[in-house]
Amino acid sequence: MKNSISLITLLVLCISCSAQHTIVDVSNKIDWTTNTYLKDTNNHFEDVLGTWKWEEGNSSFEIEFTKITNYNYEGINMAIDFILARYKYVKDGVLVANILNNIYDPLNFKATLVFDNPTEYIFIINDVVSDKTKKGQFKLNSNGLDTIATYSLRNLEGMYVNQSNIEFSLPTQLTLIKQR
Repeated sequence: MKNSISLITLLVLCISCSAQHTIVDVSNKIDWTTNTYLKDTNNHFEDVLGTWKWEEGNSSFEIEFTKITNYNYEGINMAIDFILARYKYVKDGVLVANILNNIYDPLNFKATLVFDNPTEYIFIINDVVSDKTKKGQFKLNSNGLDTIATYSLRNLEGMYVNQSNIEFSLPTQLTLIKQR
């Protein structure tokens, strides 16, 4: 019995030691390697998490950002904290896209923010209508009362294969207000 407990303790210790990652803050712009946990140790993500909204007349765009923590990438022994998003877009009173109720799936995400600095993120979004993806800057600011963010999107660089003829249906430039 004593040997069984010792063996189990040794096994648990070995597994926990081999599973350790070197923790690196997301703001550290080094070349990350295996056994790294790219972690939001300084809570940079807190300013963008939650719901953001733009409204004008009968049109609105709502996006909800959530933090995924300690996501492990298989095969490279690396973990990461990152931000995923879901959105809803209404244009002139007509629902264009609504994925607010979709499950957050790190392997099949439709929008994400990548930390650049405390007030700027790289914004990557996939239009579920056209299945086209654009990226750009997501910049945080304040107008004295509200936390606001502006974004502008552009086409991804590179060659496009089997692209649909449907135009990108989401707004490519907006100013959003963080909801309380």
